[in-house]
Amino acid sequence: MQKIGILDLQIINNDRHEGNILFQRKGNSYKLIPIDHGFSLPHALDRAWFEWMNWPQAKQPFSSESLAYIERIDVGKDTKMLEKKLGMSADDLRPMKISTTLLKKGAARGLTLHQIGQMVCREDLNEPSLLEKMVEEATEKVKLTDNESLAEQETKLLEVLSRLMDEEIAVRVHKM
Repeated sequence: MQKIGILDLQIINNDRHEGNILFQRKGNSYKLIPIDHGFSLPHALDRAWFEWMNWPQAKQPFSSESLAYIERIDVGKDTKMLEKKLGMSADDLRPMKISTTLLKKGAARGLTLHQIGQMVCREDLNEPSLLEKMVEEATEKVKLTDNESLAEQETKLLEVLSRLMDEEIAVRVHKM
């Protein structure tokens, strides 16, 4: 389940529900197989919802294997690969960069999939999620100039957003 949650947070799968998870019996246990990734890598962060948020396993700490995997994620490398292989633009991939950064920071500080998912998903469909609010705040704080390249603007935005994520995660860790 953690592998599916990690994938969903990386690619912001907006269609992860029980119908998109197959169960394969392996002796006395089951293997989960995620299917249908058609609503992944969205242009915005406003529709994220993950069925696994309701599962008790999402509230358990990450396994050491999962933590090691998350630590090895190289969002820059993944972004370049998707740009090259799928022709996606930096704008297309910004939500993935943001959600993966939150995943990496949250996992490193001891948050669970559920706690990270709570920051990504909307509690009320008409109200922005905490992550959307952080992106909006970072956008307001970044002073962009016309002589900056898009890459420079992106770097500034992600730096400010990273600091906001650190602050919010620290609050959540303190409450644990």
